[in-house]
Amino acid sequence: MKFVTPLVLVATLSFAASAQAQGTEELCHRSAENIVRMKQLMKIDPLFLPSALEDNSKSKSKQVVKDLVRERLFYAYNRKDMPDKDVWQLAFIDCLAKY
Repeated sequence: MKFVTPLVLVATLSFAASAQAQGTEELCHRSAENIVRMKQLMKIDPLFLPSALEDNSKSKSKQVVKDLVRERLFYAYNRKDMPDKDVWQLAFIDCLAKY
């Protein structure tokens, strides 16, 4: 009987960690897809980056959000000549490492 409480606690914490990991994976998957889309737009339209940077600087978001968007734009720009699959994998791994 004295092992029931720790067993329940361990089971509860492991389920919570599993849900967090699943949420992080979905977040990173979407983030990687968005970076690939930005990369594709940059290849199609050379004016995408300057206009996106201008829109970002004019937005009313917090400075932290602006910095993150700017970082993601340049992340995609610096990898615009790489294949989509490679960019997606790098962005996914980068996201997992950050979160």
